[in-house]
Amino acid sequence: MKKRVSMISVVLLSVLNMSAQSNPVRWEVSAGRLDGGLTQIILRADVAQGWHLYDMGPYPGGPNPTVFTFVPGAGAELVGGVEYLTAPVRGFDPMFGMKIGSFEGSASFAQKVRGPAGATVGVNVEWMCCNDR
Repeated sequence: MKKRVSMISVVLLSVLNMSAQSNPVRWEVSAGRLDGGLTQIILRADVAQGWHLYDMGPYPGGPNPTVFTFVPGAGAELVGGVEYLTAPVRGFDPMFGMKIGSFEGSASFAQKVRGPAGATVGVNVEWMCCNDR
């Protein structure tokens, strides 16, 4: 998926699913201008009913967290790290024996970028989602 923005082009390079079944998470990417010559990349996950998506962790010995790997093109620079735009719901998970954050319904994340007009940024997203089975 590729969306053109006046300053930065964002390319969603690949989205990897941890499940061999039909994909219960659908990703969308968009971008918008911010003050100070920055662009904000927004990644939104729509999570199918009955499923939950794990947050960015980390969870040693637990579920695989959601991981974003950004690949800035020539002249583009990441500013800060990935931010939650949707707060995860945190609770104790007896299967993993630890407190874990997750999302139901939808989740949004953001990454700020600085770069010249026409610069590109690729992003790979890896995630794990589960249902009650």
